Amino acid sequence: MTQQEPSAQRQLYKMPNGSLFEVVERTAELVRFHAQGGGIERTLSVAEFDANFTKTELPPFKPGFASGDWMDDGVLLACYYNGTRWNGWSMPQFELEVGLKLCELMPDLRYDKERDAFLIGDEDGECEFLAEMISVDGRTITVYPIGAGFWCWN
Repeated sequence: MTQQEPSAQRQLYKMPNGSLFEVVERTAELVRFHAQGGGIERTLSVAEFDANFTKTELPPFKPGFASGDWMDDGVLLACYYNGTRWNGWSMPQFELEVGLKLCELMPDLRYDKERDAFLIGDEDGECEFLAEMISVDGRTITVYPIGAGFWCWN
């Protein structure tokens, strides 16, 4: 199994507070939408939707910290994040060194240098998190979406 693709094909909108939403369907009268990354589907009239939401693109990546409730309290891992979510959970991206630290915290997670990917699972069901390139403040950085779209990251 490979990493899950976010529903980036759907048009994103935002509210004045910055919250992101995905439009599922737009007709002449109604707009069906949900929070970016999933959630309860809502419906508004086109006029009401257009009065409260504006089209947007994903925000740029910025540095942050991620944690998971399966790790010891207080463990924070440096990451990059652009606001995308999966079922309401964060989808962080980690540099190699942080991914290797995560392998120490999670013995089932391992790094495969030949594939340039972090792996978890076995031959009956393996997830791989391949290297990706992102831009942060004009710099290109190699990151790994370890658990993004699968695990409940904070």
